[in-house]
Amino acid sequence: MTAEQLDELISEMTRRHRTSVEQLTRMLATDEGSNVYELAAKVAGPGVRAADWLTTAQIGLGGAVPAVLALEADGRERVMTFLMQIDQGVFV
Repeated sequence: MTAEQLDELISEMTRRHRTSVEQLTRMLATDEGSNVYELAAKVAGPGVRAADWLTTAQIGLGGAVPAVLALEADGRERVMTFLMQIDQGVFV
């Protein structure tokens, strides 16, 4: 890997991290978003595990990022339902 390729990779990883943090911060700014986080922590694990799950596209949500979906009431309901299904062992 060349130095230029490495720089591009680091820049892309930094951009993705910054975007993920912004998405998660916006979601957690609401009481409802905090409820989503609590359920994600129960299902995926606390802290970084929940944050990673919430900021990663999920196949079961049509490839959507849960933290982005959870910014709107309908999307939040989809995320909560999906998390409850995972928690209960229901695979759809």
